[in-house]
Amino acid sequence: MVYDWLNRLQQRLWPSPCTLCLGPDPTGRGLCPDCLADLPRPGPCCPRCALPLTAAEQICGHCQRRPPHFDATVALFRYAPPVDGLIHALKFGQALHFAPLFAELLTTRLAGRPPPDCILPVPLYPRRQRERGFNQAVEIA
Repeated sequence: MVYDWLNRLQQRLWPSPCTLCLGPDPTGRGLCPDCLADLPRPGPCCPRCALPLTAAEQICGHCQRRPPHFDATVALFRYAPPVDGLIHALKFGQALHFAPLFAELLTTRLAGRPPPDCILPVPLYPRRQRERGFNQAVEIA
């Protein structure tokens, strides 16, 4: 309890810099509100696999030909700069502070939808997990 109070006070007096713009990050989550708002959101995408769609498609051709064994995919961002760099930092740069941020943003994005049956992080090859010391998918899930 005291630690939380001290942590909030420290963040207010000496805010951490935003990872992208290096300006103050009053939230302490790694990204300032302006940079977070500027991240590339997905455009029209397949509701099954989240791949981009052309204007005329409802479901991508691949999912029509070979439907996946799951019902839906929700994409938080487009995999484009600077999102690709943030994911790379999480996976390979020990930037674990992004995992709770991504989890919170995904929770917000899923609001108003039926809850998922389950959330399954993609397993990491054992050697890779030993090298990193963690599985980023587990941290987000």
